[in-house]
Amino acid sequence: MAIVSAIIASWVGRIGLLLILAGGGLFAYGKASELPARSALQTVEGTVTEAKQITRTSRRRGQSASVTGVDFQFTVTPAGGAPPITLTMPSDEISRDQVVSIINRPVKAEFDGDRDVYALASGGRVLVAYDTAVRKRAGALAQWAERGTIACGLGLPLLLLGWPLGARKLRKQAAAAQAMAAPAA
Repeated sequence: MAIVSAIIASWVGRIGLLLILAGGGLFAYGKASELPARSALQTVEGTVTEAKQITRTSRRRGQSASVTGVDFQFTVTPAGGAPPITLTMPSDEISRDQVVSIINRPVKAEFDGDRDVYALASGGRVLVAYDTAVRKRAGALAQWAERGTIACGLGLPLLLLGWPLGARKLRKQAAAAQAMAAPAA
């Protein structure tokens, strides 16, 4: 417990501890996230009635918004009067021209429970293959795990530096408290 108290007593140690915790979370997300097997995907066949580009942005204090990602969202109306389904695809898997080319055309899409498309075909052409989508998304998850490893790697030296600094700070505080408590002789 003395080690933890010493680490927490130092700002450097706190930063290192936070980096290690955040890095561990990123690493776990990247390694534990599983992509669905093709047999677990749902399939819809119908006509694309609407398509739009969704731009995700982030805004930091005092700075303008920056783009963090672009997705395409399209609505497929199945034949037979079933309700329309809105599906999403990242822009790194399908181009804007491909999305425009499927509007008002029949498609077959394979998607997961979050309505993320993993395979898309239209008019006998495969626009997005399942294997390609899974490979790209697995690469993205691997990047999260790598970022977690880097954060842990940066946090460990800070944690190890914060330990003696915090211990020194706690010793000084204890000595000052002891000096205040000692009766004046």
